[in-house]
Amino acid sequence: MNLATRDLVEDENYPRVGRSDFFNVLPDSPFVKLPQKLKSEGLGIKYQNISIPPLDAVIANPPYVRQEDIPRAKKKPKDGGPEAGTKEFYSRRVEQMANAKLPGRSDLHCYFWPHASTFLKPDGMLGFVTSSQWLDVEYGFHLQRWLLQNFEILALLESPVEPWFVGARVATTVTIARRCDSAAKREANTVRFVQLRKPLSELLEHDETTLGAVLAADALRDEILQIANDVTHSRYRCRLVNQGTLWQEGVDLGRIMRGEDDSAEDADGEAASHSESDMPKAADDYYGGKWGVFLRAPDLWFELTNQYSQNFCALGQLVEIRFGVKSGKDDFFTRKTQRQIAQRPSPTRLASNTNMACRAPRSKTAASSWFSQETNAVNCTPSSPSTLSPRFTASWK
Repeated sequence: MNLATRDLVEDENYPRVGRSDFFNVLPDSPFVKLPQKLKSEGLGIKYQNISIPPLDAVIANPPYVRQEDIPRAKKKPKDGGPEAGTKEFYSRRVEQMANAKLPGRSDLHCYFWPHASTFLKPDGMLGFVTSSQWLDVEYGFHLQRWLLQNFEILALLESPVEPWFVGARVATTVTIARRCDSAAKREANTVRFVQLRKPLSELLEHDETTLGAVLAADALRDEILQIANDVTHSRYRCRLVNQGTLWQEGVDLGRIMRGEDDSAEDADGEAASHSESDMPKAADDYYGGKWGVFLRAPDLWFELTNQYSQNFCALGQLVEIRFGVKSGKDDFFTRKTQRQIAQRPSPTRLASNTNMACRAPRSKTAASSWFSQETNAVNCTPSSPSTLSPRFTASWK
């Protein structure tokens, strides 16, 4: 904000800015106190509470915090709830305030979506800049489900040509959605998946003024929201997907996954269970979808699906898909790091994080000695060629 352009003598012009944990701020509740002008002298300073009214839009770029780094509750306050600032507190808050049930493996930004929605008018807009992982991973399926049940998802945008935040080590997605209580309108809505193919500086080219920047952004927004058919050109690619279709595909995936869970057994012979106990179980409920494909798949993929999609089906509809035996022996499959290998007195070996090489042994005896050294490096020493993996057994021959 440019305070120099505001007449702060007027109460209405005074900035309403609060510094607090976002999840401690509630709709229609005071979030900041401001000094109030008094008509008489000598009455001291009087403050007025400022509450957040229903908003037309909420724009957010939540912190990029992985679920492993979110504190866990260690004790319970007197009211029986988890302590503020913990994963359990965030989960409880969004479930109570926005009926959003998010799994414990959700990244921090997932809790911002439902809490932000509580401040919106019935047709208010959300504009979020977040990590893109929620489009494809299991914890994101819960967020997808909540969005589909409460919003018209207008557009999702990604850019493979530039990072939007220098130094950020995650892919970034922009999501624009409008709150909607009508199931029919949500189902009929068209979602625009936009892959930007030019830097924002080119797409939003303007005359270097603030007004010019706003007009350029508005023009690009209107251009994208008015697209009525799939578009591919040098500036961007836009794929249109019906929101009802996204829901149905998520339902179909759930049927496949539940069939897998009902029949699959783990290595101990026990029935396999889903990693999240609160995943939808009803036959017509949403399970999840890989939305990232609409943003990142090559153009050829869409050319093929446009022509031959009627001949495609999910692999799970043809065969049973399940995990193989999980040995848990990470030491065998994980090579020593380059630093650890370099510390060993072996001048003839070259090493890297992913492969090792050494002077080729000239006899079977030398090969046996060499292999013992290599397998000892990963805490696994075979007693004979018969105990080796197929890869190494072949080399003995």
